[in-house]
Amino acid sequence: MSLRYLITISGIFSKSDDLDILPPPPPFPEIGREDQEAINIKGTRKKEIRELKNDRNLEAEKRRESERKKSEIEKQRKLMLKRKQELKRNNKVLMRKRVKTLKKKTFEFFHGVGLVKTEQEKKEFERQRREYKKRREIVKEKIILANKKVRKI
Repeated sequence: MSLRYLITISGIFSKSDDLDILPPPPPFPEIGREDQEAINIKGTRKKEIRELKNDRNLEAEKRRESERKKSEIEKQRKLMLKRKQELKRNNKVLMRKRVKTLKKKTFEFFHGVGLVKTEQEKKEFERQRREYKKRREIVKEKIILANKKVRKI
């Protein structure tokens, strides 16, 4: 490079009237590096602290979420048990009704055929039988008395 070229370039970039012959010095990387490292260390510490807080918050939130899910599952399980118990009760009631109607139908069938009697018919039949036995006994007694009278004569 020629000196004229440098003068020309520095003349273009400088706004003052006097011309600089030397180019500007290169930046010194070591000068601000210590301050920048200190700032970076503080920033990284702050970031680490924030990350730790976020991690703790996330862990706490995860624990709360898992507890909420567990309680929700427990509630659902209790509801399912209630429903099952209610269904069992309803099924028992329905089975009793079915058995009752089935017994009634079979009784009506056999009653229609004449093989089975109602309680009222049984009582009536028992009353008639007792009356029949009483009448027979009375008749036997009369016959016995008549036979005794005949023998006496």
